Formats: sequence, C-alpha cells, structure tokens
Amino acid sequence: MPMRLLARTTRLLLVMMLACGMVVTVGSGPALACSCAMAQTPDYVDSSDTIVLGTLVDIDEPRGFVMSSSDPTSYTVDVEAVFKGEAGRRVVFESAVSGASCGLEGMAVDRRYLFFLQDGGDTRSASLCGGTAPASAALQAEVEAVTGPGSPPTGEDDPLPAGDLTGWLLGAAAAGIALVGGVAFWVLRRGRAAE
Repeated sequence: MPMRLLARTTRLLLVMMLACGMVVTVGSGPALACSCAMAQTPDYVDSSDTIVLGTLVDIDEPRGFVMSSSDPTSYTVDVEAVFKGEAGRRVVFESAVSGASCGLEGMAVDRRYLFFLQDGGDTRSASLCGGTAPASAALQAEVEAVTGPGSPPTGEDDPLPAGDLTGWLLGAAAAGIALVGGVAFWVLRRGRAAE
C-alpha cells in the first residue's frame, strides 16, 4: 500500500509542476518590443510630471533571478535644477531593466542628464520613450522655452521614494510553498484514510 501511495503522490506532484509550467509559458502574452513614437521636447515636457537636471549617482539593477525585461532598476540622481514639478536634492526613480520593455538604456553613473519623470502613487518612473537624455545646453534651452528657468531642489529628500517589489516577491514565494505543502498534506492524509 505505501508504494502505491508514493507513486500516486509523485504523479500528482509531477502533474502540478507541469500545470504550473504551462500557466507560466502559455499564460504569458506575445512578446512585444518597445516602440517609441517620434516626439519633440515640448511633447516630453507636457507628458512629464517632474523634470530635473542632475547627475546620476547610482544604478541599482535587480539582483539574483530576473523574471522579465520589465523588472525595475532603481536610479538615484543628485538634482541641480527642477524645471517641472517638485523634487528634493536627491531623486530616486525606477525604469524597466531593459530597453525591450522601454527601460532606460546606456545610462552612466557620474554623468549629467535631463530626466523626464512620471509620478505614480508612491513611485517615480522614467522610460526610454519619455525624453530622458544626456544634458546639453541645447536640450536645456528647449525645456526652458516651455517651462521657464529651472529652480533649486526643494529639500534634502525626494518626497516620492522608489517602490520596492521585494515584499511582493517574498509573499508570492511563500504562497507557492504553502500551496505545494497543502496539496502534499492533503494527498498524504487522503492516502492514509484509504488504507
């Protein structure tokens, strides 16, 4: 009897793993690459919530297992001037890890940029299609033609910190482990009742 129960449990677990694998691969939509519409600086200004001139001081890419090209990368900027919205002396925002998901590409620490940011709840974000570019006198003049001259940052800290998905990922992992444990317990209990 115990061998039949073990065989049945093994088959059930294999079926569950196969089903989970199908959900992950079959359930995902078609792969899409980032495609940016051509826009001019005034368009980027209009579509941004916050525009800052500053030096990129840190890039914090996802560690460990990257699930998709849209996993967030965190960027930290020392702000020199604010052209639109509010920003502290240090701004933290997110962008997708890859340009395939419209994440910023070619960013380098210790380089000055004009950042065109979107504010969403408790996070700021930027995208490949949003206008963020290396700082230049010409680009700054185009921004100032729409916004007027920049102003100094409002304080020490950015009022909108970058979000953190660590808690969500840990919660999802715990739920998955609990589900597999619950099914295994149910199968073992059912097998003992049948004996």
